[in-house]
Amino acid sequence: MSANNPHFLLHRRLVITRPTQQAQALIQMIQQAGGSCIEFPLLEILPLQDMRQFDALLAQLGQLDMALFISANAVEQAMRRCQALHIDFPTDLPCVAVGPSTAQALRAYGVTQVLMPEQQFDSEGVLQMPQLQDMHGKRVLLVKGEGGRDVLASGLAQRGAEVMAGICYRRAAPQQDTFILDEAWQQGGFDGILLTSSEAMRHLLDLAQQRPWLRQCKIFVNHPRVAEQARHLHGLQLIIAPSTDDAGMWAALQQEFQRASAGLN
Repeated sequence: MSANNPHFLLHRRLVITRPTQQAQALIQMIQQAGGSCIEFPLLEILPLQDMRQFDALLAQLGQLDMALFISANAVEQAMRRCQALHIDFPTDLPCVAVGPSTAQALRAYGVTQVLMPEQQFDSEGVLQMPQLQDMHGKRVLLVKGEGGRDVLASGLAQRGAEVMAGICYRRAAPQQDTFILDEAWQQGGFDGILLTSSEAMRHLLDLAQQRPWLRQCKIFVNHPRVAEQARHLHGLQLIIAPSTDDAGMWAALQQEFQRASAGLN
């Protein structure tokens, strides 16, 4: 938070589109800086209806050389499943986290060997890690949700790893229209929309269509790939955060609103 103006978000309203549980830390930060939030989760994280295949993989945890977690959601769903099955996750198993939020979630569950890219927090960044260059003979559990890109699995397999896809959750779209945002726009508007996944961006664009607020407020995204989903639209005020975690989004909010706030004082 800025030492010059700790309330630089005073009178600002921001739309938070992350799943409800994941959004709470950033919501608290925004409120402490004087802002208010409109919760409009575009994705909901749910366990699979049939977990038998994932359960079979959990039974083989002691035979793995590495587990790779694609997101904090993957960590939460996998660890909860371990707890439900009374399986002790081997805390000394080398685990790879795609980014800081995922690494933090692993450490919260007592995992001691957590590896992470130094800068680029995505699949490409993971594949650049020196520890993952020679994977011959390595058995790797890739913990993820349904769908998504196949970059990690194919990249590791090409390097000789035996990759097992540990699919443990699915995504649902809880919003069927933009009524909440339309009403908020009519009742004072909002200053920004925060988006943290390509899927959320696609869903928002499908729902919003030609709504005036889509081009009149700032759209903060946590990765260039999220912004790429809107490449066919002109006039959007897209702002890309410097990193994919809450700290990156917070930095983007500071950079965008701090100067405006200073001009008002």
